[in-house]
Amino acid sequence: MERILGATETLLAEAPFESISVADIVRRARTSVGAFYARFPKKEDLLPALYSRRYGAAHRRRSLEYLDQLAVRSLPLEDLAAEVVRNMVAYYDFNALLLREVDRQTPRDSASRVAAERDHQTAFHDGWAAAFLASPEKIARPEPEKAVRFALFLVSAACREAILYPERSPDAIGDEDLETALSRSLVSCLR
Repeated sequence: MERILGATETLLAEAPFESISVADIVRRARTSVGAFYARFPKKEDLLPALYSRRYGAAHRRRSLEYLDQLAVRSLPLEDLAAEVVRNMVAYYDFNALLLREVDRQTPRDSASRVAAERDHQTAFHDGWAAAFLASPEKIARPEPEKAVRFALFLVSAACREAILYPERSPDAIGDEDLETALSRSLVSCLR
């Protein structure tokens, strides 16, 4: 399993998912087609497994430790927003190929995709929300938790679209400008 996932990740760095065959994957993994299909009913089932592998327990633990530290730093709202957005942009930049392929190739209601996205939600959005809610007096909204979660949702969705699908936007924006615009938007949603 590990060799199949590793080979797929390496091949994704070289070519789009649709042009990678099961034969390419098993050749790179030094395994058999039978071993592949014993683990994955079809090639597309690899993507959520690959996503889960990359963001497994060790990654979640490191992320949660970082987010716990962020919550206790008691940064001004503007600095906290900039830190969260910088982290979000880096995440989408680093994982753009894999995330785009998961989005394109895996049905949204696939059990493995739903589980992987739920794990991501727990590891990141809950931690970012906790960092903002560590000082709820900074949030000038009647229901601070709802405001924070909605603002994070909006900023994450905009970040995801801008980085994973820049071709959809007629006004492509660089990462630095994106970070600035999203940080300001996040602060505005919370004030």
